[in-house]
Amino acid sequence: MLSACGGRTQLIALPQIGQIADNAIIDGGGGITIVARSETWSGPSLDGIVPIELTIDNGSSVPVRIRHPDFVLVTRRGRILPLAPPFQGVDAETSLLAPALAQRALMEGVLQPGAGVTGFIYFPNLDDADNVDLVATFVNASTNAVIATVQMYFEVD
Repeated sequence: MLSACGGRTQLIALPQIGQIADNAIIDGGGGITIVARSETWSGPSLDGIVPIELTIDNGSSVPVRIRHPDFVLVTRRGRILPLAPPFQGVDAETSLLAPALAQRALMEGVLQPGAGVTGFIYFPNLDDADNVDLVATFVNASTNAVIATVQMYFEVD
């Protein structure tokens, strides 16, 4: 079982353009920049939950919709959606951690041009995954048109 304790998520950035550290990747498109960090959680121990810290900067000229389902992990077995706020009722352990998860979660809403946001998205246990791709889709909040899709590559350690 994969667990994250004291900042360890067991995700290591695979060599790629935009890799800025073993646990951080920067990428972007359409004027939007995203940094994904995999080992920054410093809250309570999270058994079976994989937190990924995202920093998103909207350098485009349009408002961008930010929703948790727009960030997925893709494995050889399929797509893994993030756990959904408010994290109640996922399971007993996650429900106990719900306040800590919600407090540091990536805020959903509209990111205006020139604005930025940082927060965590949380994924369930990755089971037997060896490599995962974090895929982020950014959508114009006014027109619902896709502005950019960004893909970042991680190895599960």
